[in-house]
Amino acid sequence: MKNSRMKVPKEILQEYGEAYPLRYFILIFFSVFGLLHFTLDLAREFFKVSLYLGFSDILSISCAALMYALIELTITIRRKKIVMS
Repeated sequence: MKNSRMKVPKEILQEYGEAYPLRYFILIFFSVFGLLHFTLDLAREFFKVSLYLGFSDILSISCAALMYALIELTITIRRKKIVMS
């Protein structure tokens, strides 16, 4: 039986250090329920705008949660780049 563990390309490991795909999955999953970081206000405003544009409640919450997770992912990657340089 093959090893089912996810392989990360060497270029990504060299550029960003250790990769944690499960960590980012958990971040995206729980951001749907939480949105408890400093980007909460930004996500709340994005939610209001998406409701104003006519999206449904669930779609608006999902879009706001995805935006929050992407911001957190970007911040994490930038921190790793700063630490590694």
